[in-house]
Amino acid sequence: MSFVNGDIGLLVTFLVILFFLMFVIALVVNVIKFVGKQSSQEKDLKIEELHNEIEELKKEIEGLKKDRNV
Repeated sequence: MSFVNGDIGLLVTFLVILFFLMFVIALVVNVIKFVGKQSSQEKDLKIEELHNEIEELKKEIEGLKKDRNV
C-alpha cells in the first residue's frame, strides 16, 4: 500500500512541477510579446517622425525652387 501512495505522491509532485514550468514559460512568452510590441510602437513613431521631416523638406525645396524661378 505504501508503494501506491509513493507513486501518487511522485505523480502529484511531477504534475505540480509541470504546472509551474508551464506558468513560467507562459510568463516569459508574454514578456517577450510585450517587449516586441513596445519596440514596434517605437519604430512606428520614428517612421512617422521621419515622414513628417521629409514632408517639411519637400515644402522647403518647393519654396526654394519658387524663389529661384522668380
